[in-house]
Amino acid sequence: MTIILEREFEREGGLRAHGSKYTDGKPSPYIMSGGSSILHRFSEDVLNANVFGILRNLSLERWLRPLLSLKFQPTIHSELHDDRNFIGSNKFDFQFWKELPIPKRPNGHEEGPTQVDLLLNGVTVNISFELKFDATISPCITTDEPDTSCSREGTPQEYWWDQVIRNIERGHIYTVSRGAGKRFYFSVISMEPPSLIFTRYVDWTQIRRKIVNRYRWIDQADAEKYFDEETCKKLTTQIAWYTWQEIYDELARTRFTSDVEERFKIDVLQYLDSKIKLYQEQRDRSAIDVV
Repeated sequence: MTIILEREFEREGGLRAHGSKYTDGKPSPYIMSGGSSILHRFSEDVLNANVFGILRNLSLERWLRPLLSLKFQPTIHSELHDDRNFIGSNKFDFQFWKELPIPKRPNGHEEGPTQVDLLLNGVTVNISFELKFDATISPCITTDEPDTSCSREGTPQEYWWDQVIRNIERGHIYTVSRGAGKRFYFSVISMEPPSLIFTRYVDWTQIRRKIVNRYRWIDQADAEKYFDEETCKKLTTQIAWYTWQEIYDELARTRFTSDVEERFKIDVLQYLDSKIKLYQEQRDRSAIDVV
């Protein structure tokens, strides 16, 4: 119900919401009620729930298959477009904020858990989505940095992990460990175009170098089992970057056979439009401040 909650407090003026407090002429990033912050306008979790929490209940054949086709051609990625993932009782299961298992790492290079914003668990594939609103892709993880308090030597910067490679490694291992023949796909959805952090992984050697090294694996044989050369080459073709504008445009082209589904689609479109405009307003305001 957060979509209703947001609309109750948002006004047409975008950032100027009911009860907002201004500091130096700038509006609060929070929606306020009774003097309390009740909702952050740039919350990725709220965006996730309001968009995909609704879309998962609509015909996947109508909206999800065309959306995936934007980045993954059916003739090349046939397993992704298998009918069983979209139709019937075994169609994609939407798992929100899914925690993936923590792999065992060499001493001094232990890591914390990875939470996937949205995991689509299908018959033939798993698709992991990292959703971004105002934030950017994290360029490193905390445990790659040295820490004298716990005698952690740290990882050389050339092997530092960003949010993209960490999601690829965890998602691929999770997928192949739980379904014979299943493939893993990873996508980012952001307000901005692809970052340099993401685009470097179109080179399969970058994936392999970042993952297969002594800072990540206790047994190198395990690394080779999961990330041999052929696997890394395939993974470069199984990652994609969407913008929220692309999501909006594809949904706008979608036509559902049910009037009820059409109304829900329109609701999502209106919500996405308000968020895209909100982001643009915030960016324009920041540009003015810099000048």
